[in-house]
Amino acid sequence: MAIDEVLPPMPQFASSIAGKPEIAPWDKPHPTKEDLNWTELRTLDLSLLDGTPNQQAELVETTRLAIQKDGFLFVKNFGMTEEQLDRHFALAQYIFFHGGISEEEKEKFMWDLSKGTFKGYKPRVGWGEKEGQRDQIEHFNWYQSHFDGLPDSVPSNMLPFMDEIQGFADHMTNQVNRRLLVLLSRILGMPDNFLWEKVSARGSAGDSLPGTSYHRHMVYHKWDPEEYDKSSLIMHGHTDFGTLTLLPSQPAMNLVDYS
Repeated sequence: MAIDEVLPPMPQFASSIAGKPEIAPWDKPHPTKEDLNWTELRTLDLSLLDGTPNQQAELVETTRLAIQKDGFLFVKNFGMTEEQLDRHFALAQYIFFHGGISEEEKEKFMWDLSKGTFKGYKPRVGWGEKEGQRDQIEHFNWYQSHFDGLPDSVPSNMLPFMDEIQGFADHMTNQVNRRLLVLLSRILGMPDNFLWEKVSARGSAGDSLPGTSYHRHMVYHKWDPEEYDKSSLIMHGHTDFGTLTLLPSQPAMNLVDYS
């Protein structure tokens, strides 16, 4: 089956910053310079899914090998420029470092795991080994109800940027994620839409776990040496609820591959 029988060619993500408050550009971390034993990951060129049957077959095989050998899918040509990605890192930076969310709003939008959702603001606690232990991971999870409930459902300073955030989440869900599910379906020998139609939160960010979809802005804060307990487990290993987790890459090394 040709991919265009399922969905049109990959569109280029489009968004506008005209007329919006100015925010600081993303302060990129310095590239890792240590001499490490780097893992060579296979690269998936998503544009090949709009190519010839032979190109599509090559991409499916590369994806199969990446799953079997690498454990990560390193993707390029997914309809978004580096500048557009940097803009969303800048939005995350604005939220946590430049007043995108106030202290009062952190309390108002505090997540509540007892309700079976990651929705809203997570402070620097929650993932540690012990109850109440700091983990230095701060994030805000955007669900469909945030987009549907404007303006009262989001931090007030983020309102001018909600079209960008929703557009980014939509592109990643309905374009990038969907194409990856096509590749996985083909590896399983199933119709292209098989996994997409089995994903309960397809097309939007749901509001409950499991089977949900959401967009996360997150920051890993540097540990203060006085706070860091080297004898304690800072964060447990975990398995994500979702079928796929999409992580835009950064120049600093932050994943360890035990092959």
